[in-house]
Parts: sequence; C-alpha cells; structure tokens
Amino acid sequence: MINLTDLAEQAKEMAKIHGAKWDNSLSKYPDGTVQFEVVSSKGETIVTTGRDKNTDSWLCDYLILCSPENIVAIAKYVAELEQRLNATAQPVSDGWVKCSERMPDNGETVQFYLADDKAIKQGRFIIGSWYQEQDWCESAYGGMIDSEVCGDITHWMPLPAAPGGQD
Repeated sequence: MINLTDLAEQAKEMAKIHGAKWDNSLSKYPDGTVQFEVVSSKGETIVTTGRDKNTDSWLCDYLILCSPENIVAIAKYVAELEQRLNATAQPVSDGWVKCSERMPDNGETVQFYLADDKAIKQGRFIIGSWYQEQDWCESAYGGMIDSEVCGDITHWMPLPAAPGGQD
C-alpha cells in the first residue's frame, strides 16, 4: 500500500509532466456522438473516453478529482490534521492514549482497548480502520491475513519493548 506522502510526491512529478490542474472537455461530433476528455492545464489530453458511454462523464469527473493539484492538497490537509491531533494528545494512565485525542501512525502495530468486549487486543491502524492479525489463517502469500475489527475502540498504546532490549 502506498502512503500519502509518496502519493503526493508522485503527484508533484505528474504535475511537472502534465500540469497540476486537470479539467474535462466534451467533443460533439457531426454524427451526434460525444466523447469526453480529461485535459491538463498544459492543454494536452490525459484520457480520452469512448463515444456515448454512460460512465464516461463520471470517469472524467473522477480523474479530475485525482489530479495532481487535488492529491497534493489532500496530502497537505491530512498532514496538518495529523500534526494538530498529535500536538493535543494527552496520554492516559499507564501509557494509554485516547483515540479521541490521537490515533497511531498509519500501519503501526499497537495494543488497543475494545470497549465492547472489555478486552485488550493487538492490531494495526490502517487508514482509519483497525485490523487484528488472524493467526489461524495463512494467506496465499505466506503471511497472515488481517481482519477488520468492529466495535468501539477507545484507547491504544504502543507495544512494549522486547525483554532485555531484544527484538
């Protein structure tokens, strides 16, 4: 999975090639058919759709939302939001952090408190969702499969260091 910082860097590179802002245009042909295009701020066509497909307009609108300018703006907003949340976080007793104050870094494995079960579990926080490793189910790639945790997760804490400083 690509992280948001890498995605923003790729978008900046794309902007150098195709321009940062994308728009759409509609070409109408003499026979009455139409064709949608995504056009860059440099005036070049990024994507041309087929003629008279119901999804073409939607696809072009989606691609415009994915323009380099918008991706960079989203990445900047998320970084600012994370910085504000991290600055206000107050650890609870014994190293627990309230989820309402700050969430773990994306992909970080932590312990979390599942209030519905009144249980402490271990898992990862990935793009707004909690996942718990399912040790009974091997994936086709030789690793474990994670499953999304449903319920009210109220607190989390980093994993403790290994005994004696070992990994």
